[in-house]
Amino acid sequence: MKKLVVLSLTRLQNLEVGQHVKGVLKGIADLESGLITDANFLNYYARLGEASVQFDKAMLKITKSDETLKITNADALRDKAITAFQRQLSVYELSEDETEIEAFNSLNTVMKTYKNLQRWNLEEETNGIDNLLDELASAKYAAHIATLNLQNFQDRIKSSNEKFKSFFNSRTNEQVNTEYYDTKTLREELTDQYNLLAEYTLTLSKAVDTEAFNKPLDVFNTVRKYYADLLAKRKGTKKGEEEEPIPPME
Repeated sequence: MKKLVVLSLTRLQNLEVGQHVKGVLKGIADLESGLITDANFLNYYARLGEASVQFDKAMLKITKSDETLKITNADALRDKAITAFQRQLSVYELSEDETEIEAFNSLNTVMKTYKNLQRWNLEEETNGIDNLLDELASAKYAAHIATLNLQNFQDRIKSSNEKFKSFFNSRTNEQVNTEYYDTKTLREELTDQYNLLAEYTLTLSKAVDTEAFNKPLDVFNTVRKYYADLLAKRKGTKKGEEEEPIPPME
């Protein structure tokens, strides 16, 4: 049965996401001329291309600024800290201990208030984390944190957020006044357009089974497998260290 190779785009670094999308765009562009005539496919393809261009502009601006690069890296670290807290908390959903279940339910309710916190824009996320930490530090939730041994995870969120704020608040006036691209928003737009094209290609490949869709599907899967295989081989890193980026496809 036709399918897309499993790949977690969220695990890819910003640079890797851009590389991945460009690999798909180029692979489809290299297919024989006139093969693809479907108007919807071509429209999705064009929109993905434009999203890729805008994302590249954002990444270019980041690479030109040491301060902005520090901000981006610090933001990625606090996003991981939040995710680590959420995953450790989720372990207790299956607990058989009533005290642990009570603590999980209470903390999980709080975390739902900050759903997708990692995807908020930079300043909103900073304020959101500050508010979340204030709540977790209250007497009501501090007891639950202790019950589930989540203090280290809570401290990791706090320290990474403070590090982010120190970089963000030290930006020069020149950087503040230049055009700023919110890479989170642009990455979300890029992946949304990517998923639209990928899902459309898969659906039509199943429905009509022609080379016009089978070959683009092959392109998607070739590129996805490359990144999925290297993600599987990527070694874990120590706290605060950055993962080694995946090189572009040949």
